[in-house]
Parts: sequence; C-alpha cells; structure tokens
Amino acid sequence: LEDWKSNIRLKNCQADTKQVVWFWKIVDSYSEEMRARLLQFVTGSSRVPLQGFKALQGSTGAAGPRLFTLHLVDVQVNNLPKAHTCFNRLDLPPYESFEKMHDKLTQAVEETCGFAVE
Repeated sequence: LEDWKSNIRLKNCQADTKQVVWFWKIVDSYSEEMRARLLQFVTGSSRVPLQGFKALQGSTGAAGPRLFTLHLVDVQVNNLPKAHTCFNRLDLPPYESFEKMHDKLTQAVEETCGFAVE
C-alpha cells in the first residue's frame, strides 16, 4: 500500500482531503482480491508492474508512465465513482461520509463488467 500511496497523482484534492483519506482507509480494508479488482477497474489491469506503481502505463499510446490518479469531481454524490482506464484515473464524487463512499466504491468495483470507450 505504501508504494501505491507514494506513486499517486491527486487532482482537485490533496493528501489530507477527507475523500482521499477515506479512499486509503477503504483500500486498506479491502482483501487482496478486492484491491486487484479496484486496480482492474481503474487501470484495466489487475497487476502492478514489476517496478511498482511508478511504472503504471496508460493505454493512450503516450510514452512514459501514467500514475494512478484520484480526481475529485463536482458531480452528484449519488453517482458511482467513474474510471478512465486509458488514463489510470478514478473520478470520485465528493461523498459526504466514509460509509457512503465505501458503499459506492465497492459497488462500482464489484458490479462493473466491460469497458466504456471515451
């Protein structure tokens, strides 16, 4: 988990933003299988590169790594988180409670099958 935390990009939020703190608390509570499913949901791959999270690649054809990105977005808090696998980006609504964020993130990871193209 430390490698993941050390190699993340934050958009419209900071490490001490409550949703970011909650994200890590949720990931910490997940089993290895759920962490792999979360990684699959956001990046399109359930595996971390041998070199660690700093070496994650996007699928846009751009050269170089594309870090796992948490993006706090201004959308309704009833929305599920949205993943952009080409960019290794997770768009998180500004959930008002840990419980709601845990439920919505888990629902998105468990119920998602297939990929959306954008």
